This record gives sequence, structure tokens and C-alpha cells, in this order.
Amino acid sequence: MKYNIRGDKLEVTSAIENYVENKLDRLNKYFQNDEVVANVLFTMVSHKHIWSQKSALDPRIASSIVEKEVTAKRGTIYDRNHTVIAQQTQAYTIVAYLDKGVVDVNGNPNYVKNISSTAKKLKS
Repeated sequence: MKYNIRGDKLEVTSAIENYVENKLDRLNKYFQNDEVVANVLFTMVSHKHIWSQKSALDPRIASSIVEKEVTAKRGTIYDRNHTVIAQQTQAYTIVAYLDKGVVDVNGNPNYVKNISSTAKKLKS
């Protein structure tokens, strides 16, 4: 079994490396004939040690902490014949009130006044 150990916002020490190696060695009996690669990532979730509640930030790595919002794109899903069965698309919801009792916060009418004209505009 091959393995990659990576530290994100912390240093991977020899103690951490030995710990991972000992844990992964237990899996070797299940993957003797298969080439398996284990990717192990250690990251810092908070800036405090769980038990002592002391700061766990090392000044050498504090500058490497970056907060970034990532918007995920849904992947395309294919069936066994490589036909697309699900993919990301834009979807819109249109609500048209026909009840004449619907008004906005200022008391102005907030409903469809001319149904056939509105339907033609939405169709095009």
C-alpha cells in the first residue's frame, strides 16, 4: 500500500507519520494484490487545542491560513452507455398570482391583470 500524508495549516511530524503508517499497515492484509493509494490529510479546524484550549497556531504557518468560499458545480452523471442522466442546469421559478386580493406591502395590486397577454409574454 502506498500512502501520501499532507498537512494543511500544520506540520506533519515524524510522530504523525508513524501513527498513520501503523494504522494503514492494518489494512495491508485486505489489499495484498491490489495497488491502493491512501491520501491522508491533516488540517486545523479551530485554532485551539481540543483538550488544553491553548492556541495551536504556530507563528510560522499562521500566514498560510486562507479563507475562501468555493461554489461547487454539480458533476454530470452518465449511465453505462455514456448517456447523460443528470447534469447542472439553471432553473427558474415563476409565480403568477391570479387572485385579485393579492397586494404588495404598499397596497398596490400584485397579481396578473391580463392573463392572455402575460401568458404570451412568458411563452416567448
